[in-house]
Amino acid sequence: MMKDKQTIKTIIDLFESSDVAKMELELEGFKIKLEKAQPVIVHQVQEAAVPTFSSPQPTITSEKSEVTEPVLGHEIKAPLVGTFYHCPSPTSDPFVKVGDRVKKGQVVGIIEAMKVMNEVTSPFEGVITHACTSHNSSVSFGQVLYKVDAHD
Repeated sequence: MMKDKQTIKTIIDLFESSDVAKMELELEGFKIKLEKAQPVIVHQVQEAAVPTFSSPQPTITSEKSEVTEPVLGHEIKAPLVGTFYHCPSPTSDPFVKVGDRVKKGQVVGIIEAMKVMNEVTSPFEGVITHACTSHNSSVSFGQVLYKVDAHD
């Protein structure tokens, strides 16, 4: 029978550590209903990763054996693992888009990690030249979110 306290505790622990919001279980005449409270969204400001600078080195293409210079600029990288959002809500405009000028400390996106929304800010000034991730996509630590030309 399912009245064993350890079995009930195990079921509750598994439910709490899962992504499931509601669960109803009935076994051998024993019934348990579990439901998680709606999460409270807290905005937490996290500093964006420091940009990495590399000295320009020529790259060789395989077809024509041409030497080309890599694109110079800065990269705004993900400071943590999570889900990246370009805008604060589904109905609002993106924080930034290609062609926009950004200032140091300006919010450029949000990463949701463990139900906490973390603002991603630009560590420098410049113009957004490329958006490297799509809205509502999973990102890993250090993944490039935007490329910025800091020479404009």
